[in-house]
Amino acid sequence: MQNKDHIKNIDKIINIQEQELLYEKYKTLWRAVIMQAIIDLKNNGSKNEDRKNKIKAFLWINPNKKDFKTVCERAELNPDFVYKYKLRIINNKNFKMKFI
Repeated sequence: MQNKDHIKNIDKIINIQEQELLYEKYKTLWRAVIMQAIIDLKNNGSKNEDRKNKIKAFLWINPNKKDFKTVCERAELNPDFVYKYKLRIINNKNFKMKFI
């Protein structure tokens, strides 16, 4: 009987570890979403698609936007910190905003 209990305990530990690993993968995915927005914001490409993505990123990185806050929460990042980073980017002398 003890052997079965021991196996059940090991199964629980493995299940917890699998859940933690899955959680880390999701967190990494949401961080990649934020990173892509930052990359788009920094992109000074001349293609229309580059400009569209830059404008979308500019408007999306806003701590008052619910979906932005949700992504930051899932990425375990402070939305105000990401927004302040955006401000540093747009206040850089090399930042260019070209409207389509």
